[in-house]
Amino acid sequence: MHLFDQSDWHCRLCGQPLTKGALARPDSNVVLSVLIPVHNEGDQIAQNLSLMHEEALKTALPMEMIVIDDGSTDGTWQALENMTQQMPELKAIRFSRNFGKEAAISAGLDYSSGQACIVIDSDLQHPPELIPEMVRLWREEHWDIVEGIKKTRGTEPMINRIGARFFYRTLSRLSGYNLYGSSDFKLLDRKVIDAGLDMRERNTFFRGMITWLGYRKKQISFSVAKRRLTQSRWSFLGLFRLAVVAITAFSSLPLQAVTFMGGLFLVCASYPQVTRQSCISLGWRSQDLRQFTYSNC
Repeated sequence: MHLFDQSDWHCRLCGQPLTKGALARPDSNVVLSVLIPVHNEGDQIAQNLSLMHEEALKTALPMEMIVIDDGSTDGTWQALENMTQQMPELKAIRFSRNFGKEAAISAGLDYSSGQACIVIDSDLQHPPELIPEMVRLWREEHWDIVEGIKKTRGTEPMINRIGARFFYRTLSRLSGYNLYGSSDFKLLDRKVIDAGLDMRERNTFFRGMITWLGYRKKQISFSVAKRRLTQSRWSFLGLFRLAVVAITAFSSLPLQAVTFMGGLFLVCASYPQVTRQSCISLGWRSQDLRQFTYSNC
């Protein structure tokens, strides 16, 4: 059984506090790590993890399943405690509060010990049945990254579809990276994981960061399954914050715009003073200067 409650251990990628004590990576013989961030999935976490575990066992590789409980307030942690008694490969880490999915992924990658790690959502919208194929592509064809690309977006509301399309088009134009249809459903080779961890980003955008690293990748498409029992945990504000982080992290244009506006403000603020000093140096009287100023307003 592997259960870790959050205290004073920090992820070296995102800096978030994680677990009690200094955790060493457990088993160096692990070949495959399966990373699952969860938040308030108590009603279905046991069944969903069992399905993922079943598919991961088909690879016949020494494995571990790492579940990051991102500050759940329902019965998720209690369900994980029970499952660790039945599933020796399961390792559960609990955040003290909700830090967000990006922080959960970062923490799980930092803790993983496999030669490869698959990141997958807990709600089965990322199909677990693709796990064996992803592992095959990694082992036999030697791809560094195997990423799932959304062929359809499932039953996502229309407003979310429009927002996603606008966001990815904006990001593509600003950064040059086309991430439309991309997802967090990925298999990463250990060298990709280590390269990402060495970046030490505080505000991470996982799918963008992995693309930016530039390793060889293979894409496989999937259709997003209908969500069962639970609703999406992403709020509009949360998605907006993620969009801001992504755009500012992968494009220098916002910084350039701020610099330009600052320079423009400085010029506008200093112009009246420069004009006044020039007029005084020419010997204009204050009355003439006021008349000149009013006539040019």
